[in-house]
Amino acid sequence: MTKGQGYYQPKWYEVGLDTLSQVNVLSSRFLVDIHEGTSSFRGLGNQGRTTSHIGTLPVLPGLQCQVCDECAESILSFSKVKKTGVDITYNSYKECFIVHASSGDIEFYQRGDLYLADFRDYVTSNAIPAMITLEREQLFERATVKRAQETGFLSGMLVSHLNRPQST
Repeated sequence: MTKGQGYYQPKWYEVGLDTLSQVNVLSSRFLVDIHEGTSSFRGLGNQGRTTSHIGTLPVLPGLQCQVCDECAESILSFSKVKKTGVDITYNSYKECFIVHASSGDIEFYQRGDLYLADFRDYVTSNAIPAMITLEREQLFERATVKRAQETGFLSGMLVSHLNRPQST
């Protein structure tokens, strides 16, 4: 991702879907089966970075990702996601890209000039002990909304509004 004027800084739990990216680069908190494996990538400014670990994104089985906990953003390559065999559609009513994963749809909403998905539901259990308090509270809030929806306490329309990122 490149930074332009009016740049939106993604939250720790937001993952971008990028049509220009040729690699998947994610925080380890979303990955499993992390193992040693050297790989590298370059941004548009030709700045390079080498990573020493690779992991798998459980929500998209078979999708290998470079591990980069120091990177400011987590990015999925549109073409690499597509190569896993999932369908990707654009919903003009919701104004989002939808990755139709076997475990459920992942919706990438526009925030600034980026398409981002809330990945709090995909934080791996191994990552939770290392998370800071604020990050844990944000996970708890998301789980509470989900439980309220499952029990019928909240209407689907209200839950959709609570879960959908608001434009900035």
